[in-house]
Amino acid sequence: MIKPWLTSIGLLILLLLLVPVVSAYAASGTQILPAKDYSADRFDAQITVQNDGTLLVKETVVFKFVGGPFTFVYRDIPTDKTDSIAIQSAYMDERFFSEGTGSGQVEIMQDNPIQVKWHFAPTSDATHTFVLNYRVQGVVQKEQNEDAMYIADALYWEALPTQYDYTIRSSTITVTYPQQATLLDSPQVRQGTATISTVPNEVTFSASNLSANTSLEIGLRFAPGSLITQPPHWQQQQEFVDALILPFFSAGIVVFLLGTFLLILYYRRQRRHIHFDVEQNARLSEPPDDLPPAIAGTLLHSKPSWNEALATLFDLADRGIVGFVVTPDDKPGTGFSHKPETHYLLERRYQPDDLARYERVLLAILFPDPQRNTIAMTSLSAVYSSQAHIFTELLKRDMLARGFFDPQRQRFGTGLGAISLLLFFFSAVGIIISLIALGISAAWLFLIVFPALGLLAIGIVACFLWAKYSRRSEQGEQETRRWQAFSHYLTDMSTGQQPIGSPALFGQYLPYAASFGLLGNWITCFQRQGLIKVPSWFQALAIAPNANHSTFTHMMIYSSAIHPSSSSSSSGSGGSSGGGGGGAAGGGASGAG
Repeated sequence: MIKPWLTSIGLLILLLLLVPVVSAYAASGTQILPAKDYSADRFDAQITVQNDGTLLVKETVVFKFVGGPFTFVYRDIPTDKTDSIAIQSAYMDERFFSEGTGSGQVEIMQDNPIQVKWHFAPTSDATHTFVLNYRVQGVVQKEQNEDAMYIADALYWEALPTQYDYTIRSSTITVTYPQQATLLDSPQVRQGTATISTVPNEVTFSASNLSANTSLEIGLRFAPGSLITQPPHWQQQQEFVDALILPFFSAGIVVFLLGTFLLILYYRRQRRHIHFDVEQNARLSEPPDDLPPAIAGTLLHSKPSWNEALATLFDLADRGIVGFVVTPDDKPGTGFSHKPETHYLLERRYQPDDLARYERVLLAILFPDPQRNTIAMTSLSAVYSSQAHIFTELLKRDMLARGFFDPQRQRFGTGLGAISLLLFFFSAVGIIISLIALGISAAWLFLIVFPALGLLAIGIVACFLWAKYSRRSEQGEQETRRWQAFSHYLTDMSTGQQPIGSPALFGQYLPYAASFGLLGNWITCFQRQGLIKVPSWFQALAIAPNANHSTFTHMMIYSSAIHPSSSSSSSGSGGSSGGGGGGAAGGGASGAG
């Protein structure tokens, strides 16, 4: 009986001892596997300059693959600063590759850069030679002096890729040029390091032991007219664009300045000089007249909102038309710790015939069912938001009927808004067209974009003037100044800068505080000093002492926190130099995988 147990224990111990050994062996085996890596034994280029400046380029790269497998090699050639590049043929180990995406084919994508990709059967631990022949037109450029005189036919070429992640053991770049082309000075290595040797009509650049991303830019300057008589198309276009930048940039500034001047001139025609009977920063300790709170608030803000609706409800409550009721939840609780939930209700008590139209509409919005005279405060936001625009529109009509808004100034403000929208529209169209035209010719970008930006700037000015422009009549401005003085007084009181004269002021000015957007501070100020006096229109159906006071305070804090989402939706008033090219073509990227 004991032997089987001992055997099992022995095998378990042996297994535990073998686990680290096997793991170490596996790790050791992983480390000695050959890594997938590659390098270039050679990256050579034979560049033949034709009589018209066209280049015939033959690139030869000998890649040494370590590990593997490798299934492709790629070469990206930028077309910048050339008129065109055409791939002529591609080889691998002297085997011609037809165009395609299969193994033994070369994939060519005509873009910028042009992408060439050799596809071949998986290979490992091998050396292969890749050859690419292509034709470059419009690469020799006209070089200018400070007087814009052509002084040389210049060839600037990135002979090696500028992006590659392998090393290059040696690179030989040979440039052959026609007999009629005369070098003005010695060939240059503009970027990188290489030795230069020359024989008649041929220059050789040699470099070795190049690390990844090491570039080699060469330069040869020939006598003007010995290769090309006119700048290549890309250089002509660049010179054209360089010549356009300053005048069209200036045109954009002129458009902005002239348009802004005319806009301000048009705006100043509506200026007026009003002699106010109240100083701008004055304080009035009582309402200047008997305007309803909602009308006074709209005068100050120009945009009716939920503040005016809440002020209207408090005003209606003062007149006994509505009331606020707090009732405990009468549902039976469960457990000893059940606490009744409090409900705040708005109650319609009666509706006289002499209500203002906006007051009748507000009651109709909140009490759509004639048979139901209460609405929960939690429902006010959703119910009011659905038809808030009707209430705000009627408030504006009331303002217009009182002579506080000037119809002519309203039309002018509408026209100013339309002008700003049109300017934004045309500037957007111009910018979009210029970006589309950029794909055809960069010149069109500057022909259109600067004037379009000028229109955009005028549109911003017009929008600012539209928002600043007052639609109020002179009577409305006088009323606004008076009510601003009263609003400043309430603001000072609600922030503690002005002492509270009497607890009765809380309920007396409560509708105005709500309309001016001061309700939260108004409640906090009086609550902090213990001066909140519960108005007669509030009723709490509870037996506890001070229930009216505490529940009223809670209800007011709740009311100040209601912000219907539609309350804000209502409408209301409210360098390159002209050096001729420069820089080198060629470069790009290369690699394998």
